[in-house]
Parts: sequence; C-alpha cells; structure tokens
Amino acid sequence: MSTRRVLAGLGALALIGGLAACGSTRAQVPAAAPTVQVTLTVTATPTPTPTVTKIVVPVPAKTVYVAPAAPALAACGSGTQGEEVYAGPDTSCPFALNVEQAWSQSGAASTFYAYSPVTGSSYLMTSSVSGGLVSVTGGNNALVEFTP
Repeated sequence: MSTRRVLAGLGALALIGGLAACGSTRAQVPAAAPTVQVTLTVTATPTPTPTVTKIVVPVPAKTVYVAPAAPALAACGSGTQGEEVYAGPDTSCPFALNVEQAWSQSGAASTFYAYSPVTGSSYLMTSSVSGGLVSVTGGNNALVEFTP
C-alpha cells in the first residue's frame, strides 16, 4: 500500500473523529418539499355542425278537369222497332217514346220536331248517330237515346 493512501485514510479518520469530538450532531435532512397538486381542466368544444340551407320552391297545383258525369238515363220501354228507349233526367218517358217515333218517321233526319204529351208542345230535336247509338237532344234540355 502506498504511503499516500494510508495518510489520506488517516486524515479522513481524524476529521471524522474531530467532528465527533466537537459535539456536532447529526446532519439534519431537510423535510420533503410540500406536494403541490395541479388540476388541469380540459374543455372539449365540439366542432359545430354545418348548417344546410335548402330552398324549397312550391310546385304549382295541377288543375284537373273532369268531364261531367253522363246523365243517368231511365229505361222507358220499347220503341217502334222494338228497341229500348232511354230518357235523360230532364226528359219524360212519354216524350222520349214520341222522339224515337218521330225520328223513325222522318227517315232518320238530323233535325225534326217531336210532340211532348206532358207539356203539350212540339220541340225541335237534333240527332246524331255514333256506333249504332242514336242520341237526340233539344227542347228544354231533353236527351233521348236508343239503338235502331
């Protein structure tokens, strides 16, 4: 062992011994620093929902034209050739039978006169033939139909 090391070790012992002889007390370890609590509040702000603006243009209402319902026809009996004669709502059956007879006697003319036993008057009537059906109108809103 080297002399220097021995001397250094002895010096250290002497120092420790001297300190002990001086009545020194133990070195005090400082108390731990107080603990500090930090509260961190994080507020999440949601991304706003985009606003969609939709412009609605009303579609104009469609006008639907409906043809008036066909008038209800009443069966009036057999005509001069045995066919069924029908009268419209403003036509009496006696007049409808006279219209069919006057049309047959006129030779199927497009215009002719027919007598109404209900009113006691004769009326100008107009006939048209479509698909074998004869429609006769005239007088006071009279309608007569038959198939010859």
